[in-house]
Amino acid sequence: MAYNTPTIDRGPSYRIFEPPLPNNYGIPPGHQQFDIMLDRGWFVTILDFEGPRAAFGASVQAGHATLDGIRAVLSLAGHPDIPLPSSADKFKYAMWGYSGGSIASEKAAELQVQYAPELARGFVGAALGGLVSNVGSLYTVTNKTPYMGNLVLILLGVMNEYPEVDTYLRSRLKTEGPQNATAFLKGRDMDSFQAFQAYAGQDIFEYFVGGEADLEACPALRKIKMVEWMLGYHGAPEIPLFVYKAIGDELTPIADTDAHMEHYKRFNVSVLYERNTVGGHISEIVNGQDRAIEWLASVFDGSYDKEEGIKTRDVTVDIYKPPIP
Repeated sequence: MAYNTPTIDRGPSYRIFEPPLPNNYGIPPGHQQFDIMLDRGWFVTILDFEGPRAAFGASVQAGHATLDGIRAVLSLAGHPDIPLPSSADKFKYAMWGYSGGSIASEKAAELQVQYAPELARGFVGAALGGLVSNVGSLYTVTNKTPYMGNLVLILLGVMNEYPEVDTYLRSRLKTEGPQNATAFLKGRDMDSFQAFQAYAGQDIFEYFVGGEADLEACPALRKIKMVEWMLGYHGAPEIPLFVYKAIGDELTPIADTDAHMEHYKRFNVSVLYERNTVGGHISEIVNGQDRAIEWLASVFDGSYDKEEGIKTRDVTVDIYKPPIP
């Protein structure tokens, strides 16, 4: 379920009860994935991981919220009205996130050691698809493309989390011309699908008086680029990871994730890294779905052969069928 928005009204806890949103990008809804997992007898937790301020782009908040969500489920162990194991010690749990969800899941894996060490016992792994290893790269890769709207939403989400960034960016937004403060701030009520249409092909830096230099001049944003947007910054996960991504990903460069995995190699993180030779960011949602579910099943039943270090392999999986207009 795509969850990239600076408004709390588009969170999963609302959208799970709504019909899947139509879109022109061929992005499948998450409901089918939930059904597949439930059919396996798994308990599925769906989180509003952006938090009460809808802080899209604030990965630390997302990681903490994801771990807190696991804690919340464990707290229900032994509840007489809920068919869960009698003790939290009997749980096995894993994470699965794609694109924006990969940020939350990966950051949770990083932070678990320091933020939730008590979860180590039952934590069996995380599947990370379309991994956005460096959010900052998106401002080069997707600016002036059909996907530019996400750049607006990320800044608005960070503004929700950091008051000093909110104050600064508002002061630098243009007041005249088509790309002005009013047009920019309309994104506060949008999700990605809406933002893709509203901002398609635009130059994000044209909204600011000083252009790109305005973003570079903000000390808080410079810190955010490392602390929030660069995955791997807060440590090395101790759980095994399954990372899958299309080599031709047009939203988040494969080179960023290659570098991310090279970084984790130094710390002997256990990773199965699959690079799909076909497709792009959207098609990999479908192309990677069955692989992710089977990997999760293997870590749950104990059949996965966890190896220390990074195992990288190129695969060719092409089952995605784009919608017929």
